[in-house]
Amino acid sequence: DDVDDLARKVDDGREPPPVVVSHRADELHLEDGNHRVEAVRRAGGDHVWAVVAFDDAEARDGFVERTRLDG
Repeated sequence: DDVDDLARKVDDGREPPPVVVSHRADELHLEDGNHRVEAVRRAGGDHVWAVVAFDDAEARDGFVERTRLDG
């Protein structure tokens, strides 16, 4: 299937396009990219690039600050 095809490409070194994630209620929600995430998992990976959307600048800034403190 398409996911297996992409998983083989990832296993061969191809990096899929970023997934789209939204930040709501202090949680990250995958909006677009389910097949890419599954393909990376099948290829043994555990990280993907993501574009994250926030409701407003305050939510974004709070997320960035918490990430810096946790990281």
